[in-house]
Amino acid sequence: MPADHGADSATEHAGDNFQPLSELTLQSAAIGSWLLLATETPRHWQYTYLWNGKQCDAKRFEVTLVSQESHVYCVAVFKRKGKDEKGFQDAMARFHKNTVWTAIKVALVKEKACYISSPLNIMIYLNSTTMTPVLQSMHVMPSEVTPLETLHDILKSPPQQRVDVTALIGSVSGIREHMTAKGNRYIADITIRDDSGPDKACQASFTVFLPKSDASKAALQELGERKTPMTFFALQCAEQEGKAVVKPDYDRFRWAPCSTGARAEKLMTNQQALLAAPTESITVISEIASFEPREPEEYLNVDATHTTCDLLAAVLRSGVQLMESKTGGATEHERALFQINHVRVIEPSGAKSLLTADGTRLFPPIHLIDGTGAAEVRMCEKTALELSDLNTKEEFMTEAADGALNFAILCSVRILVKKNKVQDQSEETVSAVIVEAQSQQWDSKYAPNASMQELKNLFHTLPRNVERMMVAPLAAVMHSPHGGMVVNVAGKQQQCSCVLTLLVHTGKSHVAKLPHGHKIVSKNIWNIPYELLLERDDQAPEYADKKIVGEIGSFCTMDNVQFYTLSPISSKEPVYALAIISSVILHAEKMTYMVDKIAKVNEQAKLPDIIRHLKKLSWVFRDSEDTSTSRPRTFAPSAASTPYTSKKARRLSEQPTDTSLPDPAFATP
Repeated sequence: MPADHGADSATEHAGDNFQPLSELTLQSAAIGSWLLLATETPRHWQYTYLWNGKQCDAKRFEVTLVSQESHVYCVAVFKRKGKDEKGFQDAMARFHKNTVWTAIKVALVKEKACYISSPLNIMIYLNSTTMTPVLQSMHVMPSEVTPLETLHDILKSPPQQRVDVTALIGSVSGIREHMTAKGNRYIADITIRDDSGPDKACQASFTVFLPKSDASKAALQELGERKTPMTFFALQCAEQEGKAVVKPDYDRFRWAPCSTGARAEKLMTNQQALLAAPTESITVISEIASFEPREPEEYLNVDATHTTCDLLAAVLRSGVQLMESKTGGATEHERALFQINHVRVIEPSGAKSLLTADGTRLFPPIHLIDGTGAAEVRMCEKTALELSDLNTKEEFMTEAADGALNFAILCSVRILVKKNKVQDQSEETVSAVIVEAQSQQWDSKYAPNASMQELKNLFHTLPRNVERMMVAPLAAVMHSPHGGMVVNVAGKQQQCSCVLTLLVHTGKSHVAKLPHGHKIVSKNIWNIPYELLLERDDQAPEYADKKIVGEIGSFCTMDNVQFYTLSPISSKEPVYALAIISSVILHAEKMTYMVDKIAKVNEQAKLPDIIRHLKKLSWVFRDSEDTSTSRPRTFAPSAASTPYTSKKARRLSEQPTDTSLPDPAFATP
């Protein structure tokens, strides 16, 4: 964090002789002192980088610092240390617009010169520089920067070099809107002119893409009405189809009025002649670069490779090596579309970053759990809104902060896995984003089928994962003194992170008020087995066999209480529900099953299909437990079978077309 020594230090340096900013070099940085003014509000963004083979999130802000000469200025950067968001926000608040500083013991950042558009190709590292505030009234400082570069200078710059220029507005096109790879954007074409051509008038045109917001729209409309010179920051010259084109830098492009300095005064003097210059006398250095709006990619009605959470996690851990393998099946397009059925999609909390790095779109982190294990992915905005049944990202963020998001208890998802280059790095990483999702369908045609057999062969190439979700009747869920919650499978206790079960409740649930919400306890719980009913309590509801010695407990707020209560409309009617059990507490020979999620079954006619689903799911994932052989510690699929070469699913919720698993004899009254 930049050192801030307060008013006493400011007074101490007030009478010092300051060096011209142009003399700031590596050699002079630790010796001289410089007087600088922040000319703008700090600009911040998030980005990723690769460290020891891992992708890390980072955050930085940049601010332009001008010396006592308005055309001599540079950029300063502050980088967030770890997760210290408060320190980052405090630093950004200190370096607000029009604050004056003395800089001593200056640290410089190694930054590629092409990214620095200021006349001085240096970048001050605020974290390690001693910056002391100075009363603005003590020194006369320019209020804006006045670059001397012209439009013609952009052509002479090295390829991809960013340049700041001052010019007049020729025109601003009508504003259009389009969904881009960076989110929904307002798009406009801007033409600017100055007097640097052989026949005086020189012109450049370029396209800008701004985040869709009222502020962006107003800024573009105001720019079109400007008659005075404007400074455009971070323009670069590139070549497209043999022609020179001007493009704005994605992160650093911006504009600001320029009313002082030699360039601005000269442009104002020649304004009428430059803007009214005949077409034949204008030197055009760039036309609008061709932009073909990209149609949204199709992920719903194409084949997707059938997989599971644990296999997806193995793919992500393996990175590009597995994707580039000749047996990987994804070499041609460097991407793959996967589908996972019967998966739990855990709602993100408000404590997590829910937006893209530039803050324009929803991009929440998502934890997936199925019968094989867990995986961490992201979810695109369209899918997040559809799955939560919300209309805007603001509603989604509010619901997440209040703990009121509610996805379906099980989902079917499609996940796009592709290569990504880390910013400013040559290394490639693999990313995974949920691009389609829906509530899992429970009709018989959506049940697991024999296509799972191929995936089970891959299960055995992975170590066992206790993060998995098991599927079992409630009576099989037990408490172990050392293992916590376990499931009794054929007399053996198996660990997991959660259990999906089907239960039935009679009577009312009891609600206890807590400081920030409620606890709901449901005591009249009945077990629903997946096998044919052999013995049955006379008072048991349909499909149930015996009453559970224990209770269901859950915590909720007023925003989501409707998703947790098992009280029937009529006290005599049983309530059937799917439930996710996250832990079991044993107290005085009674068990309390803590519930993370409940989904009522409102149509009792669907219960036979749901029971068939649960039975088949319990078979599939229980059979993957091979206790006769030890599992490997690392993932090493065979050349003949990898996660990329598995069977293809055509539609969400459906399994790949294949032979059905045996239809179990399910519970009947």
